[in-house]
Amino acid sequence: MNLSALDTQKSSVLILTGMHRSGTSLATALLQSAGLHIGRQLLEGNSANLKGYFENVEFVKFHQAVLQSHEINSDGWTLQEQIDVEEQYVDQAREIIDQNAISAIWGWKDPRTSLFLKFWANLLPEANFLLVYRSPWEVIDSLYRRGDEVFHTQPELAVKVWLHYNHQIINFYNHFSSRCILANIGAIVQEPQRYIETVNQKFKIQLGSPTEAFYESSLLQTYNQDSHRPTVIDYYFPEAIELYQELEARSWQPDENLDLSWRDRIKSSPYRVWVFKDWMDLRRVESLQTTLQSDYETLKAESEQLKSQLSQTQEELEKSQSQLSQTQEDLEKSQSQLQETEAAKNQAETQLSQTRTELTQIQAQLSQTQEELEKSQSQLSETEKEKIKSQTQLDQVQTELTQTQSQFSQVQKEVKHYQTQYLELEKVSNHSKIQLNQAQSELHKTQSQLYYTQEELEQSESQLHQTTTVLEQSLTRLHQTEKVLEECYSQYRKAQNEGKKNQVKLYQTQDKLQQTQEELKQAQNELNRREFIDAIAGQPNESYQQLVWEAWFAYRNNDLALMARNLRKAMKQKPFSQTETLLNWLESFAKFSSEQGESLDTQTLTNSPEWKQLIRQTISRKSIAARKLSVQQPVSF
Repeated sequence: MNLSALDTQKSSVLILTGMHRSGTSLATALLQSAGLHIGRQLLEGNSANLKGYFENVEFVKFHQAVLQSHEINSDGWTLQEQIDVEEQYVDQAREIIDQNAISAIWGWKDPRTSLFLKFWANLLPEANFLLVYRSPWEVIDSLYRRGDEVFHTQPELAVKVWLHYNHQIINFYNHFSSRCILANIGAIVQEPQRYIETVNQKFKIQLGSPTEAFYESSLLQTYNQDSHRPTVIDYYFPEAIELYQELEARSWQPDENLDLSWRDRIKSSPYRVWVFKDWMDLRRVESLQTTLQSDYETLKAESEQLKSQLSQTQEELEKSQSQLSQTQEDLEKSQSQLQETEAAKNQAETQLSQTRTELTQIQAQLSQTQEELEKSQSQLSETEKEKIKSQTQLDQVQTELTQTQSQFSQVQKEVKHYQTQYLELEKVSNHSKIQLNQAQSELHKTQSQLYYTQEELEQSESQLHQTTTVLEQSLTRLHQTEKVLEECYSQYRKAQNEGKKNQVKLYQTQDKLQQTQEELKQAQNELNRREFIDAIAGQPNESYQQLVWEAWFAYRNNDLALMARNLRKAMKQKPFSQTETLLNWLESFAKFSSEQGESLDTQTLTNSPEWKQLIRQTISRKSIAARKLSVQQPVSF
């Protein structure tokens, strides 16, 4: 009987995912060695992952089937935002869960899970998520080294897919942070035991200590600190650097100090020497290829020559054997020449032995030549691969189009915001129209009574002409009807005047209500501001805290320009480091919103152009300072 049949609520589910080549296999190996059950049938290893992928085959095939149902590459190379899971696959997912929930602590790992995080979070409300990420330059370098065919013609797609996967991860983390641990694979490898302790403490489970054999440093290649790849990514894909910085700011850190040393290696623009160095390396590869081809031709010629010598040696051997046969015939014919014949025989045998020895040496040389030829062919194949990698780096210029598309998306978001405000104004206008319609309805009722009275008058006049016997009665009824008509007409005039007065009062009341609301809002804001100033009076960094509050208040009123100005002023008086200041802003905004009974939309805030401009200015200041320092010191290449 599986665990779900007993009690699924008692089991702990850990779902591990991240972008391909981000170290998810290494993190899963760590958790498996600590006691996490990840399945019985796992993908086998290959040249890309020597120790294996640690991926449950059932979950991998499930994700591939859903992707293929949307005509998406089964490896998950997609930029599609929303991938719906049809009902037939939902039932299949439940069956897979029932078959794998056989342990108190179980889970699975698959990079494609990053595309279905909300689906699994809803299907498994008791599940928790371990989100792993890695720097874009290391992931892209690993993808290029692995040699996936899709990146041969679209090398910039590797950066776009990294952005898409990690956007899915950070957005999910923002909404479900209580169910997630976000970590850099480098931090996990640095402190594996502390990472396990963090998982146990947050999710209240009991994983054991990991084994030392789970990790080999040679299998996780880190980038060269002197490499210019981070600068190239920052130049053509600045949004990737911003997203990586946001991941770093929100992730689990084994130490209190956030390591941002990688930012110092990003230059303002790619150095010309890098471009020419890549050019030179490409030509060196071509030159080496030409040299290897020449060596191959030389070895091939030498091989043909050795074959010719071997053929000549075999002919000489046949001649020697023929001479031996002739000598034996002469021995039978003449006993008197026995000594001479024996001497000739000994000489022939000596020559035969020497010939055989030379033949053996020639065969050994031929075998050695063939081995050298195979080595040369292998070197030629590796050289061609390096040439392809170098050529793919020149295609990244096309990625500037993506930046323009991103700006267009931001403009569309602003248009939607204005449309929302217009709909709210329409709601207020409709409410006023309803009240006016009610007044008009009362006016129609009065007019209907008048019309009914007029009909009675016409009937009375008709009866007057028809008969004279009821003349007095008709006259009496006529006078009564006239009185009723006058009263109805008077009521109609009064209702009409009242309707106009009510309409004027309605407009006046709406104006007063709007004015009162504005005054009340201003008074409440001023009261909140004074209370906040009184609360922080005498505290350290009083002016800094007041500027952060003023920035939050401007953001609350949709005045993002004023928000940015106040935050720039606050940056000049910041009591923290630049990274800690950015985190303090987010925490302060969330706190002020919570005190007002509201929730902060962190995603909308951090995606706003004003906020991104602040981040870029913060980074650029540090980069300018680094460049000034580098100008003062001599640079060697």
